[in-house]
Amino acid sequence: MMNIILVSFLLFMTANISISCATRRSIDLPRQSIEGYLATTKKASTMAAQEKSRKLKREQALMGIEAANRCVKTSPKMTACYYYRAINTGLYHEAHIIGYQKGVTSMIADCEHVIALDRSYDHAGAYRILGQLYTKLPQTTTTATGVTRDLDKAKTVLFEAVTIAPHYPENHLFLVETLIARDEIDEAKKQLRLAKQLTQDFRHDESYAQWSTLIKMFERKLHQ
Repeated sequence: MMNIILVSFLLFMTANISISCATRRSIDLPRQSIEGYLATTKKASTMAAQEKSRKLKREQALMGIEAANRCVKTSPKMTACYYYRAINTGLYHEAHIIGYQKGVTSMIADCEHVIALDRSYDHAGAYRILGQLYTKLPQTTTTATGVTRDLDKAKTVLFEAVTIAPHYPENHLFLVETLIARDEIDEAKKQLRLAKQLTQDFRHDESYAQWSTLIKMFERKLHQ
């Protein structure tokens, strides 16, 4: 899931303004079983992440959000419903910056639901989402209640991810990024070595190539 999470939040690294929320158009989604809604929201997140057209990316993400909304309504204790709603919300605002602060608030709430229900879900994925948010958000907003960059929170939640799922390379890689931003170079190097070692056990994972690219990028930054 790294490709979805990482790319989604590159938006927030460069966005430095908060814009009023735009009304999302309604999505005509057929009635489905809970399994159907889950399949739809997962598929939408994958397709939105791969889509180059901003218009089509928005449409796929909106479909995923609507399916996740219905999933939550049908089964409010199902962890995946909240998780994929957070992911699709991030993808939506990657293509549609208007109202992104409302999207951020929604994502944080969904991640908190995931943590309350199953903190280990997708290798502590909710903590990764929060870590990326707090690392890449702008440092300021134009609203008093806006959520901004907070490297202390980012470090805390990503260390939590590493503690819960220490075997998963992505947790260490996202922590490396935050540690570099905090200028904690020695710890960043330590976490990068761990990530590089762990990645070798995931050679057949769909995220392997992206992890390898991140490792090389961080090695250059850390002069390793």
